[in-house]
Amino acid sequence: MKQFARPKKYQSKRNGQSKKARRSKTKSRPIQTSMGHDHILHLQQTIGNQAVQRMIKSGVLQLKTNLIQPGDVHRLEVERLIKRVDNNLASNRTLNSENLMQQNVYTSMHHPSFSPRSLPPTRSLYKGPIQREITLEKENLKYTPEKAVIRYRNSDAGKKIKSDEDFLALIQTFDNQTFKSERAFKSALYKAAKRILEQGMEGYKERGDLIRHWQYILEDLPSKIYSPADANQLYFKFGMYEKYSKTKAVDLNYLVRLIIDALRIETIELSGLKKALETLTSSWPLIPGDVREKEDLLKGVETTFLGLIPQLENALQSVGNVAMGERVFLESTYRDLLGDAEKDADISYIDKKGVLHLIEAGYDFGVLYNKLTGKKKQFNTYLQLRNAIKIQHEAAGPLTSTELSRKGIEYVELSYTLPEKKFKIGIESEDTEQLEKVFIVLVTLSKNSVTLRAGDLVYSGQELVDLKDAVAKRLGK
Repeated sequence: MKQFARPKKYQSKRNGQSKKARRSKTKSRPIQTSMGHDHILHLQQTIGNQAVQRMIKSGVLQLKTNLIQPGDVHRLEVERLIKRVDNNLASNRTLNSENLMQQNVYTSMHHPSFSPRSLPPTRSLYKGPIQREITLEKENLKYTPEKAVIRYRNSDAGKKIKSDEDFLALIQTFDNQTFKSERAFKSALYKAAKRILEQGMEGYKERGDLIRHWQYILEDLPSKIYSPADANQLYFKFGMYEKYSKTKAVDLNYLVRLIIDALRIETIELSGLKKALETLTSSWPLIPGDVREKEDLLKGVETTFLGLIPQLENALQSVGNVAMGERVFLESTYRDLLGDAEKDADISYIDKKGVLHLIEAGYDFGVLYNKLTGKKKQFNTYLQLRNAIKIQHEAAGPLTSTELSRKGIEYVELSYTLPEKKFKIGIESEDTEQLEKVFIVLVTLSKNSVTLRAGDLVYSGQELVDLKDAVAKRLGK
């Protein structure tokens, strides 16, 4: 059976460790099943002891039986499922976190009229103060932007900026950042002041306004998992995309709702969520005008947004299915200990029946097609993991004591997921090339007993075969 054990890459020699560290390691040791005691002992002797901190981030799952089962099949008629898609898309459903926690299930809502909260209009941006600080490590000092204005008004940088209002706007662009010393901060401030003389103050004011606007909309929840400076990078990207993206392919209101709910729900593992959103915290040019000149930056963040929607949507839909004491994981790594398969799963969890779900997300059928047929052979890796006897789970963050003491799983179920709206668009497409990709996705999944999830709908077994046959008929196959 599958059970959690400690991965080789995180081991450290016992020699040199303190007694306290060794006692801690003993307390964190996973519970072994009677079947696997000798085998696990041999494995431990082979790979050595692990560092305590890294040990608690991983575990090994072992099958309770060597017989591979096809999956947890949901038998529903295809016609009924299609009708549900139509009904779901036609209805104006609403969702809030209170209902989510009461129902313990997340309802798919990819609808353009959906709004996360009463949003202030973009032109009258929210200008409430950001009550955070600039940190100077060497001097062990912290200043709010308002106090920093007083402190540095007569500095070289302050002398270049005429009005207190403009100087405050400049300092606010450094809000939440940490500098090694006061000298380093004053140097950065002086360079920014010189840039203002060259390009004007408007760019700095615009950046501050965009950050405040999206900090308000996202309720400042990203600062729950990121440093304030990284959270500001995320807010800035939302603001730049909303204001300057030419394609506007992402429903930002819906994405905001997904992020807010994911950050509030305890059954979603936050370190994995942080990893999923990490691209949005990368450094961009300080001035919005510099970002506008690099169209690839806005295209890149759009791709990230599109990928996050099905991943967060499915994670939220899964929270009602997890076993007691388990969580929904994002960006966890799974390895076959007796083989060479290794894969980062977009979403994963163990359900109430003891089934490990590994789920790959895509924004539309085109993305799923690339994942299933691409050169990286991602799909083959998943199939190897499904057939593995021992699977190592390395989460982005520490596992709980309950998760560490897992005694085994029944089997592994593989799924691919996309939003309901994109599912409907795909299967009803009049574009032969696009419909051909849909057909290949359905053939590949049905042939290998892999589940297709479309929002809150689940296709597996015969219903997936029937759907494939319906698409084949439209293609004249």
